[in-house]
Amino acid sequence: MRTMMVPNGARWLRTEMDRLLDRVWDGSEMPGFGEWIPRMDLSETPELVTARIEVPGIDPKDIHVMLEHDVLIVKGETRRDTEGNGEKSLRTERVIGSFERRIALPVPVDAKRVNASFKNGLLVIEMPKAPEAQGTSIPIKIS
Repeated sequence: MRTMMVPNGARWLRTEMDRLLDRVWDGSEMPGFGEWIPRMDLSETPELVTARIEVPGIDPKDIHVMLEHDVLIVKGETRRDTEGNGEKSLRTERVIGSFERRIALPVPVDAKRVNASFKNGLLVIEMPKAPEAQGTSIPIKIS
């Protein structure tokens, strides 16, 4: 592949375009008009899978968290807070619209023990692994 020389001022744009094209090529969900995809971290310990999802400006009542098989589904929507009050928009940069994230979990989790919390625009979903996903230590008998 041929490498292009990119002026310093355009590096950010080039990086963002590369990220966009990577998502198109690998089949990741792409936002449509009025949709956005919140950023997320997924981590695991021997007992737990944890998702941390950035959802700034959203009322927790407007977020829905579900589990279907081994897929975590998080849906929500941001709304424009100036609609209907006669205010004229001069500049709009904040993301407005609905989102849906479907995250395939690396192991089965115990759906009855999942805990979701929200603080300062960060949704934290802690999912204890199902007993069969935690593995079993088998002692070795010495004869």
